Amino acid sequence: MLSLKASETVYSYLLVMVPLEQHKSQRSGVKGFNWGSCIAYTIVIVSVFLQCILLSSIFNSIVLGDIDWRSSVYQEFEGCNPGGSLCTLKNGTFSCAPPSVQIATRWEELDLDGDGVWTREEVEKNKETLQCKYAVNPVEVYDVFVKMVTAREKILWIHPDVKAGKILPKPYFTFAAGDVILCGYRDIDMCPNLLRRGMWDGPLKYGTAPRVGTTIDSALEYCYNLLKPGGACEKTLPSTYAVWRRSSQTQCLAPAYEKMVYKHPKTGRTKSMLAVDYEAVSSYKRVDRERLFLVYKACVIGIYLLAMLFDLKDICRFATFVRKFPKASQVEEPIEEEHGDEEDKEAVTKYYIRGISDSHRTIMGMIVLVRICMWLALVVIGLLFLLKTMVVLDLILNGLGVLFIVDICGIVYAQMLNESKRDEHSEEVEALEVPMMGWVPALDQNPAKKDAVWFIILVVWLVTCMGAYKALITDPTTEALECTCLSRGKNCREAQNLDKDFWKQYWNVDVPAVFGAVKKMKKEHGGGSFIEEAASAASSMMLEGMPTHPAHLGFEF
Repeated sequence: MLSLKASETVYSYLLVMVPLEQHKSQRSGVKGFNWGSCIAYTIVIVSVFLQCILLSSIFNSIVLGDIDWRSSVYQEFEGCNPGGSLCTLKNGTFSCAPPSVQIATRWEELDLDGDGVWTREEVEKNKETLQCKYAVNPVEVYDVFVKMVTAREKILWIHPDVKAGKILPKPYFTFAAGDVILCGYRDIDMCPNLLRRGMWDGPLKYGTAPRVGTTIDSALEYCYNLLKPGGACEKTLPSTYAVWRRSSQTQCLAPAYEKMVYKHPKTGRTKSMLAVDYEAVSSYKRVDRERLFLVYKACVIGIYLLAMLFDLKDICRFATFVRKFPKASQVEEPIEEEHGDEEDKEAVTKYYIRGISDSHRTIMGMIVLVRICMWLALVVIGLLFLLKTMVVLDLILNGLGVLFIVDICGIVYAQMLNESKRDEHSEEVEALEVPMMGWVPALDQNPAKKDAVWFIILVVWLVTCMGAYKALITDPTTEALECTCLSRGKNCREAQNLDKDFWKQYWNVDVPAVFGAVKKMKKEHGGGSFIEEAASAASSMMLEGMPTHPAHLGFEF
């Protein structure tokens, strides 16, 4: 038999007091409105209402807000790129470069006829396709390259037709691509990081790039002039770059610095600088790095799940009551009163509920359904709320917050009922004996084994939730933030393709080949059409070692 004892919740009060108040009214001959039953229903409605309001607020502002935030960090899509996200996810790989940088690494998609020259006519012809894929107007990107090239006129001869924006041969495109790609690193704080990664080791060692120079200070100045607020990148690139830059700064949160020392690859001179990391990245990576935090988080979530497990058991007991408790019509007296000895001043009246009416059973059945829905909402919203929290203090405060919502039925019971009614409910009504459902007889006969099974369920529940959230939410978000903020990560396309080897190839081979091709183009200027000159120069670059595959200039979709 299952013994249902009075508990300090509004649901237990409704279960017991409605038939009790009806019995008292019948015995006293009072007809009409029953205030006792009304209060029982009222406190249940108030509890459900308060829980719904608080849960909906958390769901809208926290859960949905977190989903919107993650979609602003990365998204996976079919068809045209909708924009609005820092990163795109395809085949498990993140691409977090701004649209202009992505186009800067797709020469074969720009030069439609393969003649080594990118023309304005080709841009206009291919505009819709490129804009669908990269969510940026390619005409603006074309103009960006022209501006980037002409801005280097002091160190590179610029053909008049390039200045006029009519045409852009591959040598000029390749030369400007280095500046445009560097714009994808967003902030001057990243310059020491890039120096440490060996981005400018080639120019510093061999002097192959006049714009970079041969000293650490000149390389940093080149980086600062591009990435500083109001610098060349911000002035030259389209508005989509400014949006991406502001969004990434917001999502990466506050910077954190650590000391680093860079050694010049040729002279051996050293320079102390500050390498940057970002709070958003470190917060999400805490799950992987700090096992103590993982255990702490598991404890907080485990306590919450324990409370939800207790609530589930209570719902199961109520469901058993609704299903198995006898009808009032099946017993001679639904409620019996037993008085103590009249001479015993401490004697109290005891009430024994033998059966309930069909209407009360129906109402309690509806209450059980409401509690199941509320329990599911509490589990889903509460878990998402706690799982998303990555700060130690916030985690414990959020845990207390969701437990407060769970305990509202007890708080309303304690605050809305006077002491006499609470005493009557808890002390004067005997436990209700209900036949058990008998779903698992072996467990029903062994309470210790049953508790052990519940504990195992709790642990499996906890591990599954934390593991699934980490794999589906935390890990992708961490990789996207790391790729956006630091251009780093094994699944970051920019980090893998724009690595030290890429920049070594670019500065030591590609850039010198550009100067050779432009020199030849200048010498041949006036002897034929510019397109023929540009195509000839592009062919020379290819013969002299300039890479022709787009993978050497970035990454592929």
